[in-house]
Amino acid sequence: DEKMGGKIIQEFAVLPTNAVLSEAVLDMKEFDSPVDIKEFCKIIEAPIVAREDLSIKKIYGYTVVDSLKAIIDLSPIDMIKLYGLTSERALIFVGSHTGRSSMVALKVTNLRPGLVILQGSEKIDDLAKRIAELESIPIGVTKIKDNEQLLKLLKKSF
Repeated sequence: DEKMGGKIIQEFAVLPTNAVLSEAVLDMKEFDSPVDIKEFCKIIEAPIVAREDLSIKKIYGYTVVDSLKAIIDLSPIDMIKLYGLTSERALIFVGSHTGRSSMVALKVTNLRPGLVILQGSEKIDDLAKRIAELESIPIGVTKIKDNEQLLKLLKKSF
């Protein structure tokens, strides 16, 4: 990489910001102190549908992502930047119909979030659940259907 100009190292050296991650990232926050996954899910009305056994863990931030824009616009390096300062965070995918494409995209990055929240999902795809089981990623499905309402709740609560 150094012989080729260090492009890959430079990608990792930059702290993530909303500008870097394009319009796919709707909100990103690091918590001042850890938050229990169960408490986080309760606040955003998101029952756990996969790997509930892991809901005793803590998360240290969240990133709200427009599912479709992320899949279309973000490079693999940009997908890694969704994690902010830590991978132990909630990745909240809005506009996720079944969760399949979101979970496949996560599998490809080789980093595992502490929690995945799907918004806009009625029924979770079997493959998405299988990936969650294999990769030890709890999945919650928020009952809040409006993106703006979800974002306001997150900002107010955290």
